[in-house]
Amino acid sequence: DGLYDGLDMIDAIEAAGFKRRTVYEWMDAHPEFRIRCARARDALTEVRLKRLRDQIETAQRNGVDPAILRVLASHEQWAAERIAPKLYGSKVTTEVTGADGGPIQHDHTVSLVNLTDEQLDALEEALSDPDTRQ
Repeated sequence: DGLYDGLDMIDAIEAAGFKRRTVYEWMDAHPEFRIRCARARDALTEVRLKRLRDQIETAQRNGVDPAILRVLASHEQWAAERIAPKLYGSKVTTEVTGADGGPIQHDHTVSLVNLTDEQLDALEEALSDPDTRQ
């Protein structure tokens, strides 16, 4: 309930009269409780963002320096990304391709000329073992 009311996790635990360790142990032991806490954290982010909007509107009406508003917004953005990364985290993807956007080419040839006798024996053993062949 404290999370839904806008308290962060530590403040909500303390307001309920519990120790953090106890709550974290409950989360480990009871998956449904862990899910409820996660949903409450998502709600907390919404509450924090609403508070930020209200603070910005009030600050603008009162002529507060825009630099202070940027700091407030930056902090809340950072918190939202950490509290609810699925909703507010950066959506960055990386795609790796070969030349001209085509598939990456692999050369799987091995030169046997420079292998030691031990390496050749190990290779022969690996190739003759049916469990290692795919």
